[in-house]
Parts: sequence; structure tokens; C-alpha cells
Amino acid sequence: MVRPIDLFNQNIERLKLDEQYTVDTYYQINELGDASELMADMVSKDKRIKIAIYEKTLKQQKTKMDFLSLLIKPHFYLNCLSIIYSMAQIGDYIQIQKLTSCVSEYLCYIFKSHKQMVTFAEELAHVEKYLAIQKMRYRNGFDIHIDIKEEVLEVKLPPIIVQTFVENAIKHTITWEDDIELFLLGEKIMQDGIEIAVIRIEDTGEGFENVILHKLQNHQDISEGEMRIGIYLIEKKNGSGKRVSGKDR
Repeated sequence: MVRPIDLFNQNIERLKLDEQYTVDTYYQINELGDASELMADMVSKDKRIKIAIYEKTLKQQKTKMDFLSLLIKPHFYLNCLSIIYSMAQIGDYIQIQKLTSCVSEYLCYIFKSHKQMVTFAEELAHVEKYLAIQKMRYRNGFDIHIDIKEEVLEVKLPPIIVQTFVENAIKHTITWEDDIELFLLGEKIMQDGIEIAVIRIEDTGEGFENVILHKLQNHQDISEGEMRIGIYLIEKKNGSGKRVSGKDR
């Protein structure tokens, strides 16, 4: 009677120390043997669950790192340094101060993007910093029109999501030849008796190709290696609640 109980207790103690549990086949009490086998099965299932959670966490971290590496582009900051250098050569110190301040705040926001949700007011302030940088880079080669209703400012949304679409619009639309207009609009509307926030990013460029637009509207992968992964990663990170139209970039 004592030995089987003692073996069972030893297994429990080993489980506490290193999560290892061994079923001894020579238990002399059937009920105790059954309990030991049940315990071993529970430990095995617990390990499988932990492994699954760990693998899911690694996958989420990889998605986040891919997303951050997409945002932190070396050429973007090299361009900023080049602009600062050019400004220094002509002694435009006021613009240097403005640009370095914008870049600093831009980076701070990106490194804080681990937050699950931010207010639209926070995201808008970040987008305005990004647009100020691009204005200096393209020397006012585009006009930005922002019309955000006050009731939208406290709406919660995932960080970086608006900036990704604005950046996409600038990257694929702005040229040195044509004057481009960019629109950032936000309002609340009633839909099926529910008040929802609608945010639109539009530009006067050519828009999406029909094939790409169809894939976006149907939540299909549009990435090509390291290309076209901005919107795709946004969808992977935040779900598929957005809608993309022909004029949205």
C-alpha cells in the first residue's frame, strides 16, 4: 500500500520541479495506476498546448518584426539625413530643427506601436509628422487636405494603420512632374442602425490596378517577395475590417 502511494507522490514532486512525469507500470493499486496514467495524459496535453502557444507567439513576433522592418526603412532615414545635410549647407537651420523634430517623434511613435489600440487623434498626429517630412523631401510637390470630424478623434484603432495607407499613396503617386492632391477624410455615419467611423485616404493618382484591387477587396495576398507587403501585413496584423476602393491607395 505504501510503496505505490510513495511512487505516485514522487512523480508529483518531479512534476513540480521540471514538469516531467513518468507512469510506473508496477503500481499495485489499480485506481492509483489509473490516476497516474490520467495525470501523465494531462501533462502531455499541457505540453502540447504550451508548444502551440509558443509557436503562435513566435509567429506573431515574426509578423510584428516584418511589420517594423517594413516601417523602419534605411533609405527613408538616409533621405532625411541627405535633406538635413543640404539644409546645413545653405544654413537653413530652422528647417533642420523642424525636420529632426519630426523624424524623432516619428520614430518614437513607431517604437510604441506595440500598443494594441490608439486614438485616431494619436494616429493623426503621427501621420501629420510623416507628411511634414515628405513635404520637405518633395518640396511641396503635393497638397494634403485633411478633414477629420471631431467625433472621430477619440475612435480607437490599431496603430500605424492609417500611416501605412498614406505612405502607400505618396510612394505610388507622387512624381516630380505632376502636382498630386492627397485627401484624408474621417466622419461617423449610421449603417444598419449602428454608428461607425469611416476613414478614407484618397489621391488624384492612377489608383490600383484592377487585378490588385480585386485581390485587396477579397482579402487575398498581393505580396510579391519583399514587394507589396505593406497593406498585406496591415491586414494580417489587424484583421480584414477595412475596405479598399479604386481611389484608395
